Amino acid sequence: MNPLVSVVTMTYKKFDRIYDTIQSVIDQDYPEMELIISDDGSEAFPGKEIAEYLEKNKKGNLKYQILTSENNQGTVRNINRAYRAASGKYIINLSADDTFCSPTVISRIVFEMESNGYELMATRRELISEKGEFLGYLPKDKNIKRIEKLDTPHLQHRAFITGEFFDMASGSAICIRNDTIKNMGYYDEKYVLWEDGPLFTRFTKQSRIATDYDILSTRYCLGGVSNSGTNPLMEKDIRLYNATDRCEDVDRFDRITQMKVRYIQERESADTGLKRIVLYLKNPLVMVLKICHKIKA
Repeated sequence: MNPLVSVVTMTYKKFDRIYDTIQSVIDQDYPEMELIISDDGSEAFPGKEIAEYLEKNKKGNLKYQILTSENNQGTVRNINRAYRAASGKYIINLSADDTFCSPTVISRIVFEMESNGYELMATRRELISEKGEFLGYLPKDKNIKRIEKLDTPHLQHRAFITGEFFDMASGSAICIRNDTIKNMGYYDEKYVLWEDGPLFTRFTKQSRIATDYDILSTRYCLGGVSNSGTNPLMEKDIRLYNATDRCEDVDRFDRITQMKVRYIQERESADTGLKRIVLYLKNPLVMVLKICHKIKA
């Protein structure tokens, strides 16, 4: 029995690689899939052309839905709409700029999820430039052993709130059970663009993110909302995260963790060179630990 897998692809304005993304789903050898493409109010969303491409090229193992919005709602509401429409036991994200690395990706992921009873599993991804150049793997080879030491929810949660998670998990390379994300209330809609970081922070309060970096799942293309430079809405989301989810239960951690989180919060208001120097002088231990972290990373 092969459980249905929902692949969620969110789109907004950029469609130059959308057919490569779709084809990488069509090419999967997994027998039970649905593709949900959810557009967030693009002015020229080629929904008709996408449907025609799918009808022409898909095989019997794939059904699809195309969702559209009249207005731009933001990444978080867009992905939640797609997740609520998903019928699969498992949900895998595949951004409109990204592609699966091989035809066996979904089969391998489902095997691990089913065999081990995982709720959420992170895989590895290739980092690709906008010109298609290979830039490396995430997480990096040298960081995998460090991530493996984060083997409890407590340690993983600490890693996320201190920003020391070594690319352990990304929304572009995860599989999550549909009932798990539903029970969590889906992604947190107090955020506009940032969906995965707050989700991982909430998830690791109770459960451990499983990792399988032997599975190279996606070719992750730079240029999306979360990696294309300064975005005022993303910056607002990060400030909101720092004031809420990052520090919500920091008191249950050790003094050094509390110092690191407090430093991150204070760094927001250090908007001049002098203020930054004062902040550094106030937190000498944190600065030493940050330098060590950068050297490791």
